[in-house]
Amino acid sequence: MSFTQNKPRRLAAGLACSLFLQAACFAFSFAVMGDNQGYDRILPLIIDSVNHDKSIEFAVNCGDITNSSSQWEYKKYLNMTAHLKVPLYNVIGNHDVLHSGRERFKKLFGNTYYSWDHKGSHFIVLDNNRRSGLGKTQTSWLLKDLSLNENRPKFVFMHKPLFNIAGSFPEEVMKPKSEARSLMTLFKKHSVKAVFCGHVHGWARQVNGGVLYILSAGAGAPIYLPAFSGGFHNYVKITVEGGKIMDEVIRIE
Repeated sequence: MSFTQNKPRRLAAGLACSLFLQAACFAFSFAVMGDNQGYDRILPLIIDSVNHDKSIEFAVNCGDITNSSSQWEYKKYLNMTAHLKVPLYNVIGNHDVLHSGRERFKKLFGNTYYSWDHKGSHFIVLDNNRRSGLGKTQTSWLLKDLSLNENRPKFVFMHKPLFNIAGSFPEEVMKPKSEARSLMTLFKKHSVKAVFCGHVHGWARQVNGGVLYILSAGAGAPIYLPAFSGGFHNYVKITVEGGKIMDEVIRIE
């Protein structure tokens, strides 16, 4: 009788321990940067900073990794990022599609839109550099991908902002604007946690429709935004823990 009473208690304790370890395992951080654009002064400093932060498990570059999509620019970028100690995911930017750059990008990194999973969360990269929008094929893929991962925390990365996050350069957004607005509605509907972009050189953040939008475009190219409003070189550290999303901008002097 004594053994029968104690056994459920031991099982419950074991289950609680397992759930605690699982929750701890799912906590992680990642880095987001963008727009080094072929410049090589700031990006190595970001790589060094990320390498020294042992909590960061991967990094994402939100595009314009080159200035004119030349072969030697890609080679220089690959040589610099080879020093990064965590996996790096790349987004294609408007400078990266110049001179047949989209095909060059595909040869080096694979498709320009894709997704992956990490510790229970889902990550989506989009190619939003065409003036005609995402296109039917990419849009169909996105709708299916969001639906298949409905119950997971979701994060989206693209190059051009969907709206004027920084309050400056209102025309430097995804075209057509009607499709950008539709994507914002779609991300709200599917409970996307955060959307990251580059393009407007600097840093900004804004919550819109319950979705966190972060601009991190300070990985090396000349800064556009005023110094008092995100106008500095930077990358962003995102921490996912216990269902909460924490963001921290890291200034690179």
